Amino acid sequence: MLKTGLKPELKKITEYISNDDEIKKENETLNQYLDKGWETLNKKKTGNLGGNLQKWSKEEVINIDKKYGKLKDFKNNEPRAWEAAFRNGWYDEVVKDLEKTIKVKKYTQKILKSIIDKYKTLSDFRSQEPSAYKSVIKYKWQHLLDDLVRKNRRL
Repeated sequence: MLKTGLKPELKKITEYISNDDEIKKENETLNQYLDKGWETLNKKKTGNLGGNLQKWSKEEVINIDKKYGKLKDFKNNEPRAWEAAFRNGWYDEVVKDLEKTIKVKKYTQKILKSIIDKYKTLSDFRSQEPSAYKSVIKYKWQHLLDDLVRKNRRL
C-alpha cells in the first residue's frame, strides 16, 4: 500500500464452506494469483484459519496449571492457558499454588543465605543457582557456603 498507493479490496470468493474446504480453496486462490504474477504478502502458509479460537474455562486452565510447580514453567509451556487466565481475571486464583521465582538484581548476604539454605550440597547449589554462586565468589562471601556438603576430591 505504501509503495503503490493501492488499497486492499475484499473479495468474497465463496459462500460459507467447511474448514477443510476453506483450506483447499485458500490454497487454490493463492496459486491462481501467483500464476498471474502477483506477490504474496502472507507471513504463514495457507490453511491457518486465524487466531486462537479455543474457549477456555477456568477449570481447564487450573487443570493445566496443576501440571507445573513453577509459574515460569506454566507461562512458558502453556502460554495460551496463561493468557486466558490473565485475560479472564482468574490469574491470581490459577497461579496461587505455583512457585514464583523472584529475580534479584543484587544479592545481599541475607538473600544469598536464604537461597543457600535450600541446598545440602555445594554442587547442587552451584548448578541450580549459578548467578547466586557467582555473587558469593565475587563478593568473597565463601563463609556462607560452610554448611554445604562438599565432595571429597582425590589428589
